[in-house]
Amino acid sequence: MFQRATAQMVTERVLGVLRTLGTSLVVLDEVHNLTTNRQAGAEAASTLKQFADRLDATFLYAGIDLPTTDLFAGDMGRQIKARMIMHQMRPYGNGTKADREAWTELVLGVEDLLTLAAHEAESLAEEAAYLWDRTGGSIGGLRALLSDAAIGAIIDGTEKIDRARLQATATDYAAEEHHHKRAALSSGSRKRGLNRAQ
Repeated sequence: MFQRATAQMVTERVLGVLRTLGTSLVVLDEVHNLTTNRQAGAEAASTLKQFADRLDATFLYAGIDLPTTDLFAGDMGRQIKARMIMHQMRPYGNGTKADREAWTELVLGVEDLLTLAAHEAESLAEEAAYLWDRTGGSIGGLRALLSDAAIGAIIDGTEKIDRARLQATATDYAAEEHHHKRAALSSGSRKRGLNRAQ
C-alpha cells in the first residue's frame, strides 16, 4: 500500500539530498510572492526556517521590497530576520565617472553574450549613457532591452544593434517610466534655462 508523504517527511528527504550533495548555497528568488497569511505560504515559510536551522548553508533570499513582505512579518519573520544580513540592490548610478565606467563595463558584458553575425564587439560602449537613460541603470532592464534588440536584429536580418535598433525596441514599464521622467526633467531644466536667458 502507498503511503502519502507528510510535509515533514518531504523536508527530511530534501535535507538529506542537500547534505549528500554538499550544498553550501541556497538561492530563493521571487520571495516577495510568498504569502504567509495562507496555510500553504505559512508552511513554506516554516520549512524554509527549518532548512536554514538544520542545513549548514548560506541562504540568499531575493525579491522586491523584501523587508515589507509577508515572509519577514510576525514572530516567524522576526526569527528569520535575526538570522540574516540585508543587502539592498540598487540600480547602477551615473552620477560619477566611476558609476559610468561600471555601467559601461556591464553593458559590454551583456553585449558580449549576444551572438550577432554583423555586430561589432564593444560598439555599445558609445551607447552606454543612452542605455542607462532607457533602463534607469537596471541590470534586468538592460538585459531585456539588449536581448529584445538582438532578436529584432536577427528577424530583420541586420544582425547588429545600433541606436536605431535600440530606439525601435520597447522596454519594460519601469524603464519606460524612468525614461519619460528623465526626459521631462531634462526638458524642464532647458525651459528654465531659456527663461533665465531672456
